[in-house]
Amino acid sequence: MDYYYTRNSYTVTLNKGTGIETVTGAGTYQYGASVTIDATLKTGYKWANWTGEHNTNTQEYTFTMPAKDVVDTANGEAITYTVLYNQNGDDKAGITGSTASSTHIYDVPKNLTKNGYERTGYTFIGWNTQADGKGTSYADEESVRNLTSVDGATVTLYAQWGAKSYVLRYHPNGGEGTMADQIIKYDELTVLHKNTFTKNDYSFAGWATSTGGDVEYLDEQKIVNLLESGTLNLYAVWIQNSHTVYFEYNFGTEGGSGSPDSKLFQNNHPYGQLPEYPMRNPSYVDEDESKSYLFEGWYTEKTGGTRVYASTIAQATENHTLYAHWIAAPTNNIIKDIKVSNNPDDNFDGVVDDVNLNFKCSGNFEKFNIPLGNLIKGQKYKLTYTASHNAS
Repeated sequence: MDYYYTRNSYTVTLNKGTGIETVTGAGTYQYGASVTIDATLKTGYKWANWTGEHNTNTQEYTFTMPAKDVVDTANGEAITYTVLYNQNGDDKAGITGSTASSTHIYDVPKNLTKNGYERTGYTFIGWNTQADGKGTSYADEESVRNLTSVDGATVTLYAQWGAKSYVLRYHPNGGEGTMADQIIKYDELTVLHKNTFTKNDYSFAGWATSTGGDVEYLDEQKIVNLLESGTLNLYAVWIQNSHTVYFEYNFGTEGGSGSPDSKLFQNNHPYGQLPEYPMRNPSYVDEDESKSYLFEGWYTEKTGGTRVYASTIAQATENHTLYAHWIAAPTNNIIKDIKVSNNPDDNFDGVVDDVNLNFKCSGNFEKFNIPLGNLIKGQKYKLTYTASHNAS
């Protein structure tokens, strides 16, 4: 007698747990059949295990169909990754501080670490996946998710820096004209604007950072990083122009000697030292008598004009001439072999004023005084006189 039987069939049910995209192997199987179950993962997830009838870490799992229905669940878990924060500059970039790395779980939003870097002359403007800023940008402390789908990967974000700007403001500082402000970015190599201010009878020397300061920057000088930010005021520095005064000695046909022929002066300042002790040669009346000339001083005109002293304030913005004036001594007052000396101060103009000649004659004559007027230091004079007395 033959016996026949039919194997019972049972159902395999597969559920998709966290991070599971698809499952395969579900269906109806006869008792004792070989069953293989498998699963695929969603992006950003890695395999965890099967739970239910079978508890195993094997993703593609094979078992023998029991005499009952089977229910299994495929499980995945989100990958984790690390975000590193790069300062994006070498040691010479003026960057200080630090920013701690952060750990992230796929599909879970999380804020980026607050930026802890600082850079001289720059403002932090955010993060980027590329150093040159051409990748994906993120704001400081932005909530992010899924920066990578690779488990254990490191994502580097690079600090992005925006150069600060500063302003150069130009001041005429006593001059005339206007100049526009100059806006310059930090680390930008540029040149100062060309000066367009003017000041009558003055030349532009450069720029100072205070109204009475010395020159710190020249016209159109190359500059970089004068400030980190803010406004730098630059003040024009002026140097008064120098002019030449020429000295006309007016020696006439007799000739003479004097020095120098000219000197420099500045408008609205004293002339300063004028030529000392010019000497005009005498003109001879006869063999024994000569006419001497006394230097009177310097004047603005060849004849007449205004007398000029060392302390006289120059009022001229161009070259000009001063003229020597002479006084002819009368022939009956010819002086010779008398040396006149003086101890002049800084304003001495070469003329010894109001000279008196003291005499003491031989015998019983008393001392007496002869006023000679103005004489010139260093010049010798001859005095011709007649003395008479009454016998007592």
